[in-house]
Amino acid sequence: MKNDRYLKFILTVIAFCLLWICFREIPIIPKLHADSPNNLQATNVHITGCDSTALYLAEPIEVKIHNIAELAGQINALKQKD
Repeated sequence: MKNDRYLKFILTVIAFCLLWICFREIPIIPKLHADSPNNLQATNVHITGCDSTALYLAEPIEVKIHNIAELAGQINALKQKD
């Protein structure tokens, strides 16, 4: 009796695996694709404030600075506000 239940269980697992192999190529949800590298454009980001606890949870991101003089001027303007 136990061998019969074990065999049925194993055959059921194999059947589900075979069904998964057959049906995984059928697109139920369309795949998303990013733009090609030729269509990349710069995005202006203006940070107005930040919760200090968010800094501990955030992952670092790469930032490329194109105009260091403009950035320095904006930082000085923010310092003068405080």
